[in-house]
Amino acid sequence: MDLAEDKNIPSDDFPSDEQLVNRIRLGDEQAFEALFERYVDRLTAFAFHFIQDRDSSEELVAGVFASIWTQRSSWQISVSVGNYLFTSVRNRALNTVRSLKRAEVWKARFNVHGEVPGTGERIPRPDQKIELEELRIQLNNVMKTLPSRTRAIFMLRWIEQMSFPEIAKIMGGSSSAAQVQCNRALKLLRKSIPEYLK
Repeated sequence: MDLAEDKNIPSDDFPSDEQLVNRIRLGDEQAFEALFERYVDRLTAFAFHFIQDRDSSEELVAGVFASIWTQRSSWQISVSVGNYLFTSVRNRALNTVRSLKRAEVWKARFNVHGEVPGTGERIPRPDQKIELEELRIQLNNVMKTLPSRTRAIFMLRWIEQMSFPEIAKIMGGSSSAAQVQCNRALKLLRKSIPEYLK
């Protein structure tokens, strides 16, 4: 296999996060846009789990990247780029939640990306669309009963595929505590929709 064709190996066409960071420090706008596009959807969805508002989530993520660009020449990180970004979004989201009235925090409905993780990009048949929509509604109803922290941990584990030590770094606390909360959420989901989660 030609290593140059492997997208998992950094190259000029597919630079690693670290390569993009180094270029951003030098004022490379294309590198900045590339990093933004690489993470914006996942970070926005992550922020949404805290503040329950799509527009506010998008603004929050944009604010994180705006701060990065403003301070690009002195930008230093000691963890992976992904962990840094998720932690930054988490901290801003928590500050946003604290500034909102309780009624506003829970105003928007919880949404799990509009699709079931693992379904890929295939266009479902009409009957599958109905089934997926029913599953999404059931997931919404179950997940919105969980505390925002538990929802966020569950998302990092099952959607972002992060390890519990990685989750602990982002969310704070121990990896065992993150595992307990994730298992609690999974147990509730299995109890509520056993036909999908056996």
